[in-house]
Amino acid sequence: MYNRDGYEGKTMDLRREIGRRLQAEMHRKCLNASDLVELSGLPSDSVSGYLRGSKEIRFADLKPLCAALGIPIMRLLTHSETSSVRIAYRKTRPTDRAVVAKAEDVFLWIEEFLPRFHKPPVPLPSINTVTDAHMLIAEINAFIGRLKARSPSVEYWYNTLGIALAGNRHSDPDAQRPDGLCLSDKQHTLILVNTDCPDVRLHFTLLHELWHAICDRERDIPADHLPSELYDEKLSDDIKPEFCANKFAQFWIVPFEVAENISRKLRSPSGLTPQDVEEALQDTGGSPEVLANAVYDVARYAAGSHKAYAAIRDEIRALAVSWSGRSSIRDFVASKTLELRNALEARQDEFGEHAWKAIKSLIS
Repeated sequence: MYNRDGYEGKTMDLRREIGRRLQAEMHRKCLNASDLVELSGLPSDSVSGYLRGSKEIRFADLKPLCAALGIPIMRLLTHSETSSVRIAYRKTRPTDRAVVAKAEDVFLWIEEFLPRFHKPPVPLPSINTVTDAHMLIAEINAFIGRLKARSPSVEYWYNTLGIALAGNRHSDPDAQRPDGLCLSDKQHTLILVNTDCPDVRLHFTLLHELWHAICDRERDIPADHLPSELYDEKLSDDIKPEFCANKFAQFWIVPFEVAENISRKLRSPSGLTPQDVEEALQDTGGSPEVLANAVYDVARYAAGSHKAYAAIRDEIRALAVSWSGRSSIRDFVASKTLELRNALEARQDEFGEHAWKAIKSLIS
């Protein structure tokens, strides 16, 4: 028997669910209803109707709505969640959002073929209730010590934790070209890194994204420019993920004791020498900028007045006669990219033509 009330009830449930998913995507991408009207080209009453779950669903309307949000229509209609990927689009331009959305789509296509992520066999840092920058740095350094006690190799941790890694290049010249992007769900992680950057920057990016993979699995990871608030003494919940990831990479590359030693010499009457700087850089494989940031972080919490970051950076740069990164890091990224490509190519028949084209273009 035809039950009109049941049919209408299911239709309303579907409309409300579509509205919920649209609102969730707007929140992730930091868009409001006015933005969605402008980006989609639909009338404001139509957009508000979809968001409220009161408007009859029309495929012709869903297409521009999804295009405005950077998601495929099938994801909106079929996924139980708007997205299982832990990414937040904060302060990103439309071209940047398109780059991240493409990576997100690829992750959703391939996630079931990725290795399962394993939690590290050491206690995680206690940072949830900490807002003081100095205390966060102390927690991060303690965590680095626990990881390095098992292995100081970045490669070891990517392999041990089951993190899929791939190098990629962005063809869009107007895009932000992020150094790295961490895409995680409850069971898998894929890290994409820009292989066009120098070795030292690639090394930093691998560590930065490693922190996100380990410590930010339960929160949306921001995909945006580094905020200026990273140098504030008190950090908000929005800023903490990027601050912690940066400090994790920084102090992994330049150990706290190395930064302390350089900081002391900066304050001494004799000052820094080219040999001091070169030894610090060669021992760590870092760059003058990473070393300067580490020294500045040590100096600003020490007693007495100290130089501004720009002054420390300029002095270290002037003394950095010769320095280099770790070329083995680039080889590692290449081998992990090939490993992932081979695994996916073995399953190529399980992807549609459109999906496979996007996968090949991203994982390069």
